Amino acid sequence: MNAFGITGLVFFATGAFVGFLVTALAPIRHDTWWLWPSVRVVWQLGGALWAAWGIGQAIPSARGALLLGGAVLGFVLCFNAVFDLVRGPLVDRVTLLDVTFQEGRFVRPTGSNAALHSELRATTSSGDEIRVRPSGMQANRLQRMIERCSSNGARLIALRHLQIVVDLQCEPDRRE
Repeated sequence: MNAFGITGLVFFATGAFVGFLVTALAPIRHDTWWLWPSVRVVWQLGGALWAAWGIGQAIPSARGALLLGGAVLGFVLCFNAVFDLVRGPLVDRVTLLDVTFQEGRFVRPTGSNAALHSELRATTSSGDEIRVRPSGMQANRLQRMIERCSSNGARLIALRHLQIVVDLQCEPDRRE
């Protein structure tokens, strides 16, 4: 395999193992919500195709099957990001039903770290109930957003498949 193929394999391997961090750690904003999911798709899907092409250079008779396999594998790695890019974010006025935060532990062989998990339940303007369950850094962002709320009415922007609350703008309390 040539340097092009090896570089593609390394690009794919890093995307496969840490590509999810692009959307898990990035501060996704309402005006550029599409940026980080797009980066994840390019890294994971593009990396899989690049690696398949590089391996196909060494095995020309299997190039088509390798490219098809690379496309399927790349899509599986980033399908939540693809679905959110295709559908776009949920932007709606909602009534917050419940927001919960739960501290947990992320355990691995070298030790453990604290982890924050959350769940936001809300009713949309059409009456549908939605749930968004961000974890880690995205749960921390939600916690900061919800601290500003004094009422249960809000404008919500969320990426449903990636489980990210992009923005939560609370309406003023009408009792004041």
